[in-house]
Amino acid sequence: MTIKLSLPRIVEDRDWLSYEVDVTSSGLPKILWYKVPRHCEAMLSDRSDAAVLALLIPAMKCGEDLEVAGVVSPRLYHNIKGPLQRVLQQLNPRLSFVNVVALRVESDLSGIGDAVVTGFSSGVDSMAVLADHWYQASSEAFRLTHLLYNNVGSHFATNENDFLQRYDGVRKISDRMGLELIPVHSNLATFYDGALDLIFEKTHTVRNATVPLLLQARVGRFLYASAYSYTDVRVASDILIAHADLVLLPLMSTEKVDMTSVGSQYDRVEKTARILDLEETRRSLDVCVMSKHRGNCSRCGKCLRTMLTLEVLGRLEEFSLIFDLDIYRRHRNHFLLNTLRGRGAYDVELQGLIRRTGFQVPAQVRFAAAIRWPEIAYKFRQVRKIIKREG
Repeated sequence: MTIKLSLPRIVEDRDWLSYEVDVTSSGLPKILWYKVPRHCEAMLSDRSDAAVLALLIPAMKCGEDLEVAGVVSPRLYHNIKGPLQRVLQQLNPRLSFVNVVALRVESDLSGIGDAVVTGFSSGVDSMAVLADHWYQASSEAFRLTHLLYNNVGSHFATNENDFLQRYDGVRKISDRMGLELIPVHSNLATFYDGALDLIFEKTHTVRNATVPLLLQARVGRFLYASAYSYTDVRVASDILIAHADLVLLPLMSTEKVDMTSVGSQYDRVEKTARILDLEETRRSLDVCVMSKHRGNCSRCGKCLRTMLTLEVLGRLEEFSLIFDLDIYRRHRNHFLLNTLRGRGAYDVELQGLIRRTGFQVPAQVRFAAAIRWPEIAYKFRQVRKIIKREG
């Protein structure tokens, strides 16, 4: 079986311009579309780079080849036929290697665009990108010109109104900073979710990388906020895709768009400390993974981790407008205990911060962490198995 992608077409849709590609396949939706505001017309590309990258992982999950009628970049075509698929297979062994055939492989000779963009969520990672590439940009070539707000599966947005409601909240932040925020609405998630079960946490880098390809008529550089430091970068089976961003992004670049991961010189604790003195951080930091609307629930893992970091740094009270400190205090000791017992990258970073600062861990939490009941229970079960086996 072969999944066939038609020539892209640009269609006017009220206040939007819609980039649409027909998809011929037995099991996938019939049309892939992206919508951008009409004033972004000069940024919109009519090439097939965005579409072929968007459908690569679904095709690999279905085990079906891809045939592309439109124009594809030689650099992307080379990588998408081999190197990129190999990395994706190492991350997800359930993906099959597929053949990709583009009927037209041509470079765009119109020159590299001058726009430097990054996705913006107002979380710790994206705020750290602003600290380095807007407030204190070390080079004009890496200084941001626009922010992106992509609906490719992360915003709980099932329709256009839901997405625009969330976008309006973020746009107020970008307006205060003096950066244009471009909303990009898409049905891309329908090709990943449902029966294919290609969850966002394991595919988001590829999903988001399709957007600068969509806008490569103007976008020349895409800065993708890293989630992990250099020491945590790796390509291995069944890990979160963010661990491999530094490897993946160059393989999805074209002659027109340079994609790069930024921020891995910091760990999460260092990023948090770096953004604390930005006024916008104290007004707008949004780390929550549970809320369907903007704002922090103050009880999910990301909220609690951020607030614990702020408390250890001695800055928690400054963020009382965006976090509910009463909720935090009810959950704090339990979360602190799990952090002290944890072995994940973020747990280890927080453990180091607690040691370096001399943070006072409550005695009962310190005692419970030292006992490490889960390990004792595990060893006890192992002993019982040996006794039972040996009679």
